Amino acid sequence: MDGPRRTFVVNSNSTCRDDCDALDQLDRHRKLDERTRGHGADPDSWRLSQPPHRRSLIFSLKQAGVPLGGVISGVTLPALVTWMGLGWSLVAVSLIPIAALVIAQPVRAAIDADRDHGQSVALGHLLSPGNMLAPFRLMRASPMLPRLTLSGIFFACGQGSLFAFLVTYLNQELGIDLVTSGIIFAMTQLTGIPGRIGLGWLADRMGSALPILRFLGAASAATILAYGLTTPSWSTLSLIVLSALAGVTVASWNGIQLAEIARAAPKGRVGETTSGATLVTFIGYIVGPALFGLILAATSSYRVAFLVTAALSLAATASLWRRRSTGDIGA
Repeated sequence: MDGPRRTFVVNSNSTCRDDCDALDQLDRHRKLDERTRGHGADPDSWRLSQPPHRRSLIFSLKQAGVPLGGVISGVTLPALVTWMGLGWSLVAVSLIPIAALVIAQPVRAAIDADRDHGQSVALGHLLSPGNMLAPFRLMRASPMLPRLTLSGIFFACGQGSLFAFLVTYLNQELGIDLVTSGIIFAMTQLTGIPGRIGLGWLADRMGSALPILRFLGAASAATILAYGLTTPSWSTLSLIVLSALAGVTVASWNGIQLAEIARAAPKGRVGETTSGATLVTFIGYIVGPALFGLILAATSSYRVAFLVTAALSLAATASLWRRRSTGDIGA
């Protein structure tokens, strides 16, 4: 174990480069928020020193920072480029993760107290097959871990596809101007903040996130299917309401899913378990939008693409159903 703080340093340095790439793309495409959402969201350094009965809420509070960052970047970065130009905007954005490192430095020792100083940080060791595969082996530690991870892939397919294509769909298919389309999309980010926090609180009250995750799979599918049924006759207000709902049903699963994975993880191996599960979950963010694009190219129909995506979201619910006799945690 190399310590969460030290891992954060490496991730933040990568974030600097990612943000610069994002701004370069946005200068050409004027889509700053779509490339800057979610950087630094990796949860494997999040420790479980918090009370177990508040675990879902704490994870959800942490995950709420992702849509909050999306809202802030979407509002501020375009204006920043207009005011400062691309070059200085790149510098300003690169300073954000560096500032985070400086702010976190005073508590580094406390956060990294459980760091194994005997752990090699040599590149050869870090990239060795044994070290790379260790988190995935932990997926066998609990019968519920593979199911939770699989559900994450399906959830990510739905969320990733909707977020990647929503603005384009609204503009090209429904004929809504880009500014209004951006406002409608922004609602998925705004409601995702209280949505994640609220669901985390509810999961702690219920004692398990599994019933909520099962419900969210079906609700996400219904919401995505509703997008497929929209037409140019829909009012802007109705689309804003639908997107506000999507912020909860499609995009608020992350925190409680991570909390449930942490709960099912072997004692003392939470970081490695969530690391492996999160890495596998990100397959959904890649496969989902890619599949959506392929279907759209093959059929020229957003409705068909939304229908398939809705089915993938519903599969998240199916992956979490299991008989109580198996003894799964929280089942």
